[in-house]
Amino acid sequence: MVRYGELFLKSEPVKRQFIQNLLRNIGRALESEGLAHRFELHRGRILIHGDDPHKIADMVSRIFGIVDVSVCTLTESTLPAVSLVAVEMAAPRLSDGGRFAVRARRQGVEGITSQEIGAQVGSAILDSFPEATVDLTRPEYEIFVEMREYGSFVYDCPIPAPGGLPWGTQGRALSLLSAGIDSPVATWLMMKRGCEMAS
Repeated sequence: MVRYGELFLKSEPVKRQFIQNLLRNIGRALESEGLAHRFELHRGRILIHGDDPHKIADMVSRIFGIVDVSVCTLTESTLPAVSLVAVEMAAPRLSDGGRFAVRARRQGVEGITSQEIGAQVGSAILDSFPEATVDLTRPEYEIFVEMREYGSFVYDCPIPAPGGLPWGTQGRALSLLSAGIDSPVATWLMMKRGCEMAS
């Protein structure tokens, strides 16, 4: 699952154009590594389906315009289904105890709040791993739940990405690279703001 940030601030036509640029950049990166994939677009999220999700996530986390990437398990939008996946995911980290937190959010799901989702999933984890403790302030391990009308995503360990704007959305610029560190850093920062650099 790919999350993008400031693209949300753009008008609808500009946002659509930027997302298309982002999809093009992701597709080129994955094709260069021979990674088969397909996209699924939802509000604020890009889902990438493929046979090697961890390699896909590692590659995509280097692309400008993306805030973070997570390898997710998709399940039904019911508390028993989400809780079962969360318990299985937490087992390697919490079987011997530890401090954990569940971060939940929902969209298009009625009859339950995000806080209630987090509390019930956390309770299921505690039932399975009684030596673990809930710590919402300084957890050693976090598990994330996004419950939506078309399905729920459960994941941990999101991979940070550079953010910014998709490469190629702000035109072309020329970079003069020297032997120092300043010009490569300036070039990288310009690319992060969407410029297609020539050197």
